[in-house]
Amino acid sequence: MEVEKALEKGFSEVDKSMVNGTVDCEFSGTTAVVGLLQESRLYMAWVGDSKGVLAKTGPSGNIEAVDLTVEHKPTLPAEKKRILNSNGRVERLVDETGSPIGPYRVWLQYAWIPGLAMSRALGDVLAHQVGVISEPELRAHDVTSEDVFLILASDGVWEFIDSQSAVDIIAQHSSVEDGCRQLVDEAYQRWLTEEEGVVDDITAVVVKFIHR
Repeated sequence: MEVEKALEKGFSEVDKSMVNGTVDCEFSGTTAVVGLLQESRLYMAWVGDSKGVLAKTGPSGNIEAVDLTVEHKPTLPAEKKRILNSNGRVERLVDETGSPIGPYRVWLQYAWIPGLAMSRALGDVLAHQVGVISEPELRAHDVTSEDVFLILASDGVWEFIDSQSAVDIIAQHSSVEDGCRQLVDEAYQRWLTEEEGVVDDITAVVVKFIHR
């Protein structure tokens, strides 16, 4: 429990330092994912839609992807309940014809702001007034000899690349550093193709497990 409490405290302190810092966080913030390895136990902590994905050797010898995190979308029942109880709204934007567009977002009760597409984040002061929180979700995983590497990446990586595809890209390379570079490059190229020049934040870390 001490590790979990330390991770929760770390997220809280980062959130406070952002809010009290020089950057205006009323409408700005970030998602985050953290992995902490203590002996053979891996602790995951995250807010928002950054993801942690484990690559492990499957029964057939193929490298398989296992999601260690769940994206904090405002439509998840527990997340939505908290937002509604905080006098917020979870709705999609509508266009001039009244048709819904884009993902479900978090709004103030009587205004179309802030429009955050996730239910947990660091910073985002206005969204925190209506149920968005900076408290991380926690999960523990016991590392075994079947576990090969861990991907920690921001949502820009995952927008057009699923977990198994990301693992496959990295597994092609003899070094995780080269694989990580290709993953970031591939995510960037897909953004250019799909969104006509618009690119979201793309950050990735790949950690190789060394078993003795």
